[in-house]
Amino acid sequence: MSDMASKIDELRSAFDAYNVNRVYLATLNFSEKENNFFRVIPVLLHYAVDLFDTSQTAPHGICSFKPQSLHLDSFNELFPDANQLEMKSNDYPILSLALMGSIGTVAQTDKSDFDYVVLLEKNRLSEKEFEELSQKLSSIEKWAMEKLHIEVHFFPQDVVEFRENRFGLTDEESAGSAGGKLLKDEFFRTAIFISGKRPLWWIIPPGMPEEKMEAFKIKLPSWIAEKANDYVDLGHILHIEAQEFFGAALWHMSKFLNSPYKSLLKMALLESYLFYPQDDLLCEKLKMSILQPGKEGRVPDPYIMMCERVTDDYLKSGVSKDEIRIVQAAFLLKTGLNADILKELLAKPLSDLNDKESVVARLLMKWNWGADDLNLLSDNILGKDNKFLLSGKVSSFLLNSYKRVSDWLQQSGIKANLISMEDLTVLGRKLFAFFEKKPGKVPFLLPGQMPKEPPKCISIIYDKLSEKDPKWCCFDFHLYGTESYDLRNISPPIATFSSLIETLNWTLINRFWNPGVKMIFEGRNSIFKQKDIEKLMTNLFTFLIADSYVPSREDYLSKKRVVKAFAILNFSIKDSSKNLSEVDVVFINSWGEFIINHFDSDQAAKETADMIVFAKSEKKPPAFKVFAPFHENKASFCKKFENSVNELVDPNIKKFKPRKKKARLDTFT
Repeated sequence: MSDMASKIDELRSAFDAYNVNRVYLATLNFSEKENNFFRVIPVLLHYAVDLFDTSQTAPHGICSFKPQSLHLDSFNELFPDANQLEMKSNDYPILSLALMGSIGTVAQTDKSDFDYVVLLEKNRLSEKEFEELSQKLSSIEKWAMEKLHIEVHFFPQDVVEFRENRFGLTDEESAGSAGGKLLKDEFFRTAIFISGKRPLWWIIPPGMPEEKMEAFKIKLPSWIAEKANDYVDLGHILHIEAQEFFGAALWHMSKFLNSPYKSLLKMALLESYLFYPQDDLLCEKLKMSILQPGKEGRVPDPYIMMCERVTDDYLKSGVSKDEIRIVQAAFLLKTGLNADILKELLAKPLSDLNDKESVVARLLMKWNWGADDLNLLSDNILGKDNKFLLSGKVSSFLLNSYKRVSDWLQQSGIKANLISMEDLTVLGRKLFAFFEKKPGKVPFLLPGQMPKEPPKCISIIYDKLSEKDPKWCCFDFHLYGTESYDLRNISPPIATFSSLIETLNWTLINRFWNPGVKMIFEGRNSIFKQKDIEKLMTNLFTFLIADSYVPSREDYLSKKRVVKAFAILNFSIKDSSKNLSEVDVVFINSWGEFIINHFDSDQAAKETADMIVFAKSEKKPPAFKVFAPFHENKASFCKKFENSVNELVDPNIKKFKPRKKKARLDTFT
């Protein structure tokens, strides 16, 4: 066997073993339904199935895939009434199926998404066939979410476009380019190959120059004979041009809302690549690590490699210790282990810990994280007053990182024409709408913190014995018949607010309640009964949440306007009233913000009318609903308020002219 053939064989064996180990680590942390789902995906793509609302003629079949009993057992478990599986074509369109991201790494948690890359030879499919396959993939995504509460995304990719770094893994809301080679680097170092052809990159010796690749591919069959057909050429990268970095920086900042810890780590890695271009990319480091395992003999972990690379490079470049700690804190939180668990890990012998715990414990010791550091862990990333609000340190880190990249590219003359002012505006306003604090604004949970499915029951309790001001507390479990002084001895609430209306809306917009969730309401200082609150919540959900508003790019490039307004009459009064005296108005604006304002009835009519007139002047009239609490049960109140608003809204006005006196809600316009 020649030296090259021996080297290729060594790489092939090493990567096959690495992939098997990644699958093992992934399934080790799966629930039973996740395990069945993981095994059934290649079956659903390999066969013609009539399980979803798609055509059975949709292209199907994965190269070289031979279902094992565990695949078929999972299929029968999830689809006990399905017809017998069959193939309707031998022209398999799917070259390879791979799972990309945190699954199978130390960063895998029960909230990790399943992101599948489906590699195709698109030129072999007609436009109709590609559309049918895409529809089938979308139907599987929908089924997984609705039936199993598993978030999965399929990214069908043409193999030629993939090889040339032209990806379709971005979405229409992204700002700028995601960076083709950066994405390929991430794919090579995080992908688990499920079935089909393996990537040729696996068996390309480390450090091989790109200009020698063509000669390598020509000679490959002479080194591994027919095994060459087991591989697909997805390209090869050793370096990334600086032109990619600014668009990628914008991309990671825009994705921060969905995956804050991951995006923060990737922003830091982007800096590392930009400022130390002489160092190998992480995908190449991974390849060398697979061939030369570390002292512990554990397979390389892509997330650990990323965090350690950034930590080392930040130390070299003189970045502040605080920012290095932020990166390490983001990594620790990405693992899903909270500060209390991490302190326990430090107190136990490594031999008593499982695989993930021992890896994290070693990192804590290497980074000199002690119990005092861990007490501050949440404060580094999250605000200590409310675990759902990010601290100013994170915002500062992102802005500092973005500025360092931007300054470098500007000084290099590379930034020009790579990103438009519109993209900058969209990104800035999206972040502003999410993070800005102002009176009446209902705070969002980070999407990654929202429950994948609502709890079975929520309890809303008035805690009049709070250490500070009395407050409303929301718990995500059944809590009935509990006096307020007992709240000191139970689990902390998921949220607390001074007003009931803010508590209810926070619960709704952050997906802790829908009409199928049981509610316990105990408000001894309120005249409301549980049925009153349930009726209000159902109406709020139907009007504001069920048909939720998703801001478009055009919205972020325009002034804010009200898109929905829900007026609640006499909600804050202490006793039943014969008169309409006050109104709480819940607004959703075109940047996606939820804001609650409390008015007397006359002021509420004026403010609401102003906003409706402005929205109409933009040729986008808002939806408007009036609701009277059940205990009032006075339809006349609703009619009176509607009439008051309508009298102030002149449908013939061509141009909106705001009153000279500054309105309380002019931030909407």
